[in-house]
Amino acid sequence: MSIPAFDPILERLRSAPLSTTEAAALGELWSQGEDAWLREVLRFRPTPWGRWVPSDRYLINELVVAELREGRSELSLAAQLEALSTLLGWPCGLCAADPRLRLDGDRLRLAPAELGDAPLLEEAGPLLQFVTHLPVLSLKAAAASEPAGEWGPKAEPQQVEPMGWLRVERLGRPMNRRMFVAQVRGRSMDGGARPIEDGAWAVFEFAFHEGLAFDAGQDRPVVLVRGAFTDPETGTYAVKRWDRRAPEIRLVSENTDKHAFPDIIVPLDEADEVRVMAAFAQVLGPGDYARRAKPQREPGRRVVEGRAGLDEQGDRLARRIDDFFAGEAPAPGDADEGAEQAIGGDGWRGRLVCLDVESGGLALEVGPLAGLPSFVKKLQVVAAGGQSSVLLAVNAKHRPALVPVAPGGGPWRWQAVGFEDEDDLELDRLALPGLPTTEAAVFRVDAGDVGRHQQGRQLSPGQVYRLLVPPGVGEAELGAPLDGGWQLWTVSLDAAPPAAVVDALAALGLGVGAAWPRLEWALCPPAAWRTTPLGAAYPCFEAGAEVAVRAAGLPVDAGARGALFLRGPAGVERLSLGVTTAALVSLGALSAGRWACSVVHPLTEISTSTLFFEVSAGATPMVGAEWGLEHTPAADGGLRPDTLSLRAPPGWPVRLSWRTLRSAQLARLHACVDGQVALDGALPALEDRARRARVGDLMFDLGELGGAVVAHDRRADLDALVHELAALWAERGPMVRSQRGAW
Repeated sequence: MSIPAFDPILERLRSAPLSTTEAAALGELWSQGEDAWLREVLRFRPTPWGRWVPSDRYLINELVVAELREGRSELSLAAQLEALSTLLGWPCGLCAADPRLRLDGDRLRLAPAELGDAPLLEEAGPLLQFVTHLPVLSLKAAAASEPAGEWGPKAEPQQVEPMGWLRVERLGRPMNRRMFVAQVRGRSMDGGARPIEDGAWAVFEFAFHEGLAFDAGQDRPVVLVRGAFTDPETGTYAVKRWDRRAPEIRLVSENTDKHAFPDIIVPLDEADEVRVMAAFAQVLGPGDYARRAKPQREPGRRVVEGRAGLDEQGDRLARRIDDFFAGEAPAPGDADEGAEQAIGGDGWRGRLVCLDVESGGLALEVGPLAGLPSFVKKLQVVAAGGQSSVLLAVNAKHRPALVPVAPGGGPWRWQAVGFEDEDDLELDRLALPGLPTTEAAVFRVDAGDVGRHQQGRQLSPGQVYRLLVPPGVGEAELGAPLDGGWQLWTVSLDAAPPAAVVDALAALGLGVGAAWPRLEWALCPPAAWRTTPLGAAYPCFEAGAEVAVRAAGLPVDAGARGALFLRGPAGVERLSLGVTTAALVSLGALSAGRWACSVVHPLTEISTSTLFFEVSAGATPMVGAEWGLEHTPAADGGLRPDTLSLRAPPGWPVRLSWRTLRSAQLARLHACVDGQVALDGALPALEDRARRARVGDLMFDLGELGGAVVAHDRRADLDALVHELAALWAERGPMVRSQRGAW
């Protein structure tokens, strides 16, 4: 039933785009003593936030919040109402009491409580550029510390690229086309009257000057400088206070801890190496720029989809790239959940790794041993039974080095040959206990085909493992035999492992846990392998080369699909994996810089997998060294292992492989001090291959120096083949004829 007294109230609410309170709507009736309530009239309905709208009004709050979360800093209320009313064919309105929104005139924004700290980068049209928005550049303007390697020839060069546009408010001055925004990293400027804290976003104004040509007079401005020690298009950037009043240029740190953050002194004869790129304008506070929305989380799920997922995973990978290449442990919540975390420190630690059978199985990995005294020429690993192996110290000083050992030979300790009694060398930090003899040791195979020792007893579907099984444990013929009765069993777990494999693992006391997708390099080999300060290996690809990865063990029945996130110098992108258990993904031809790619599933019970790599314009190092291979072939053209002789630079690594339809690694060797590669240990395997294989190639891989192939070709010529077939027919012909109809 319609009550005439409510008709003007309804017309007033229909003409207003916003909801209203019951008191504001009924104030006039209440002043006349009427006992009226909107809740008693069906033509009105309440909003979830205690306001009132006409019953036929469609609230656009959820649609507006969703669009703002997808990467818009603000929306026009009038434009949204008009567009949605036309699209829905229904009158629309907004409830301004929604705590998620802020309405300023016609401008709709997310409330501060809904926003995080990360800047919101947008596409800005010509009318907004340098009016309301400033460009954000990808350089990390380090508040530099030269001892930490953030400035100078040892610092990593940076490729500067535009990342997007940032809405900036309360700048205090008109914008101009020389302004840009960059992030400051480091604590050397965290002091003084205007401190610049680590991670702050700051506004700069381009002002190009050569080092000698820039003279600020009596002023000591804060500037963005670049030391162009490598490429004039990149270089090392720093934020410092400029001081030229002394006989040299002094780049002053504002932090009072001058021991950790000393000033950088640039002599005048080297001043042309320094460029003043921009003047510092101001630090942006949290309310001075548009910020991204906080991701909405559900219990047991990750934020993967939409703009929020792209932003969150991009930020996580950016932090992981910084931590990985700096040799630091990842922050809590950033690491791959299923991975055994690396131990922090200076890299002086021994590690047990497991290679394939052809490479010798179990090995000790040490290095890089930064700071190892130069008088130490050889290192010796001594097993419990007295067996020992020698390693050239230079091989372990600058990169990880491997020494094959017997699985049952531990514990192992290291000593310097000729300086066995020197306790100051602290080689006891490299000591490792022996493997247990009552249970299988688990090694997870990484993307570099090296098995990393795992302490846990749970194996994840999608991963590849190498299990070292002691004698008397498990089945007699579980894997390939090793010395001392040990076995090496390689297990590649599918997304749904067969029951027989699960039962065999259970007999070894191993279980199968949650899925963990696997990432590995595919198709395009790296140009070189490099190591972090803690010895973690990563590949380096030549700029312009196509990079591809293979993702395996992807769950397809978990009600959600994972995605591959790729993070580089210019930002992050999401690549689809499709509905499949394995996918081959091309990352494209990438620009120079440091990169990471990660498979992320929405369900937190499924671990993430991450690969780190680098792209460089000079990835393939040019090595000025000589090597040589001598070989006398057998009379039938086959391989004669006893005549092989290989020379290489002292300490140089050499990999031997046997190739038929595929390559199988036989041994990893190093050249001795006199430049000779001792092949004695590999001769039995070579002779066995040459005896069993009629056709094959012996391959010598010397990494950056190149390689060589020795063909083992004992194929018979055509006449000999006809003769052998004729003899075979003469011998077997009567038997074949007697079985008429069966052939």
